[in-house]
Amino acid sequence: MFNLLAIYLFFLSKHWLKVLHLHTDITSQYIGLPVAKQTT
Repeated sequence: MFNLLAIYLFFLSKHWLKVLHLHTDITSQYIGLPVAKQTT
């Protein structure tokens, strides 16, 4: 039972890291796009 919970938490943390990484990618794109437009 405890092992199952540990595996579940592991996958959950991996999922949230992926979501967080995706969120920072999107944020950097939104910040980066206007900057790129200004320089070009």
